[in-house]
Amino acid sequence: AQFWGVDLQGLNLSGFDLSNCDFEEAKNLKETHIEKAQSLQGAIFNGVDFAGLNLSGIDLSNCNFEDANLEDANLTHVNLTGAKFEGADLRGATLTGAIGAVLTGAILK
Repeated sequence: AQFWGVDLQGLNLSGFDLSNCDFEEAKNLKETHIEKAQSLQGAIFNGVDFAGLNLSGIDLSNCNFEDANLEDANLTHVNLTGAKFEGADLRGATLTGAIGAVLTGAILK
């Protein structure tokens, strides 16, 4: 499914399989309970605002976070194998126990 630039305010994505969905530039994604989705593997989150969101324990393998805002996000014990972070803002993000993270091109400071 493609959600390019869509305003997702008020939508509840809890329990849905969102594998390989495209959320590029989607708005209000933090308010959708996306952290409770059944699966997010391979999803595209380019330009999405996840600032301060708790994504702990989620399998985010093969996701694309190009130019996404993950500032102060909780990525504790997250699987980031194959995930891309070119231009993503990870300042203040917690990555304790995250596996497979290659943060080439990410903003860390």
